[in-house]
Amino acid sequence: MERKYLGVVLAGGQSRRYGRQKALAHYQSKPFFMHSLDALKDLTEEQLIICHPAILKDIKAKTKTSVVLDHPKYQGLGPLAGLYTAMRTKDAEWYVTAPCDTPYIHTNVYKKLIKIQQETISQAIIPIIEGRKQPLIGLYHKSLQHTISELLDQEIYKVGALLEAADTYLAADSSFDPEAFHNVNKPEDWPEAKLD
Repeated sequence: MERKYLGVVLAGGQSRRYGRQKALAHYQSKPFFMHSLDALKDLTEEQLIICHPAILKDIKAKTKTSVVLDHPKYQGLGPLAGLYTAMRTKDAEWYVTAPCDTPYIHTNVYKKLIKIQQETISQAIIPIIEGRKQPLIGLYHKSLQHTISELLDQEIYKVGALLEAADTYLAADSSFDPEAFHNVNKPEDWPEAKLD
């Protein structure tokens, strides 16, 4: 039976600006990727982590959640490749995504997005925070798999291109906590982060 919602943690990036794998940096004694995973657990039937090869063993050692690398055809091509990999790996109607570098993210964000999804007809639902789209925190319908593949085959790797191609609902909800969307790109963005 097909899942309604699959939680997808996107941890396949190279963390060039951070200088080391930020998915494994810690906040409140937990790796960043676990905060993302925890935000998805109560609302999705199953979760999947899309992981960079350099941290595959470390991630697997810290969780019982399924962990996979990007689909070989699109390995290392960014979040779109991660989303495509999730769609190819596990069947679901909706793929609920979380980046690995937003340690403040919480379940309430996804509750609101799922409520919007249930009340609208769209292929993608993403929040807008302080005027900026947050495409890595969102819901993506299974019908987008072919579109994602076409974009990747055309060497178009921006998630924004998918949002333009899809029937996208932009959720500008004033009750979203902007802090929940704070992402960490460089160590100085997050001085309290540390690696064990």
